[in-house]
Amino acid sequence: MACLPRDLVESELFGHARGAFTGAAQRKPGLFEEAGEGTLFLDEVAELPLEHQAKLLRALETRTYRPVGETRERPFRARLVAATHRRLADEVAAGRFREDLFYRLQVLPLELPPLRVRKDDILPIARHWLRRVAHDTLDFAPDAQQALLDHPWPGNVREVVNLVRRVALFAEDDTVPAALVRRMLAANPFTAASAAARPVPPEAVEEISLEAVERRHIEALLARHKNITHVARILEINRRTLQRKLKAWGLDHTDFGVG
Repeated sequence: MACLPRDLVESELFGHARGAFTGAAQRKPGLFEEAGEGTLFLDEVAELPLEHQAKLLRALETRTYRPVGETRERPFRARLVAATHRRLADEVAAGRFREDLFYRLQVLPLELPPLRVRKDDILPIARHWLRRVAHDTLDFAPDAQQALLDHPWPGNVREVVNLVRRVALFAEDDTVPAALVRRMLAANPFTAASAAARPVPPEAVEEISLEAVERRHIEALLARHKNITHVARILEINRRTLQRKLKAWGLDHTDFGVG
């Protein structure tokens, strides 16, 4: 919920009717409707503005909701699961979270310990996301696994996902080495923040253009995957766009497969 603009939260939760506001060209179902009779997960619920907390509370108490721009109440049948990285009791005491909503959500509270005290979870989580991102047999070398276990993970699972996405892009073969893991951790914003923002000496900064960085990145992906279509999919660009880039750089794209 934290990433939603304040004026779109209600529409995202409850949906809106056509013409409900400027830009509402058609009816849009909200999360409450799309959940049906399943489970609705609201992440970072503590970030909800107070006025929307009141509407969420009403929906939970009456088991109904009203889309923006409509007058008819709709039934809410889903199970609600909410999560936050904040201590809600502290947010209530500070006046940032409604006390009545706090108790309404506090039916079965579960507190997940930080990843640094759940060492056994680190490698399974990292491998799970590596499979999702790399779509192949890419795995961590034994010393890379130890580097993962030694890291304190101040950003918890989000930091793991961030790291995995980065190493998957820069790995040059089927095994992720410890050196790459350590390099990515050193450049990770979570790690940088937890390391008291050590200044980078000017002589350590490589002067290089963004285009050169992009070219290095694409060349590394092609060297590893040998397939233009697959690399274009990883980069989330059109295959022809990638071919045009290679041609502009004087690289022969016919050396790589397209299937």
